[in-house]
Formats: sequence, structure tokens, C-alpha cells
Amino acid sequence: TTSKEWGADMEWMVEAHRTLAESLLVQGPDYYEEALASVKISFDIPSKDYSMSYELLARIYQARNDNEGEYGALKAYFDLPEPSNPPRELANQRRGLGFRFQKLQREF
Repeated sequence: TTSKEWGADMEWMVEAHRTLAESLLVQGPDYYEEALASVKISFDIPSKDYSMSYELLARIYQARNDNEGEYGALKAYFDLPEPSNPPRELANQRRGLGFRFQKLQREF
């Protein structure tokens, strides 16, 4: 198998780590470090799209009141190519993240 095929086969694992991180995030501050570790693992697995991982990473940093970490995650998110004709929900989410990113840019 090629690395491209391996990456496609492993997409489920990226999603599993994001789901775990999301579940830990909603459990509260005692679980933020574990959530952060889980989402970071998702970046170690080949994926066709890391945008959801960066968005989740930004939310974890925001919950931890780590503006610098959140800014870095959002910068990485917006450095990714913008999807063409995204669904309305994704476009609205991206716009909301853009407002937050602009606010953090003014702080730095």
C-alpha cells in the first residue's frame, strides 16, 4: 500500500481521536490536558483535512484561557486552503472563527 492509501484507511482514526478530545473537553477543566493530547495525536496520522482538528484545538485552548495557543491553532486553520462552496454550516463556522481570530490578532 502507498502512503496515500494508508492515509485514506486511517481517516477513521483521526476522527476517533477528535471525538475522544471533544468528549474530554465537555467533561471540564480536569480533562483539558487529555483532550489536548488526543487532538494532537490526530495531527500525527495522515489525513486529507486537518481543519476540524485545528478548530477543536482552538476550542480546547480557548477553554484553557490560553490565547496564544488558540491564536496559533486558528492561524494554522486559516493557513489551510479554503474549501470551495462549503455547506452553509461550515461557512458560518468559518466566519465565526474568523471573528475570534481577528480579536486575538489585535491582542498580539
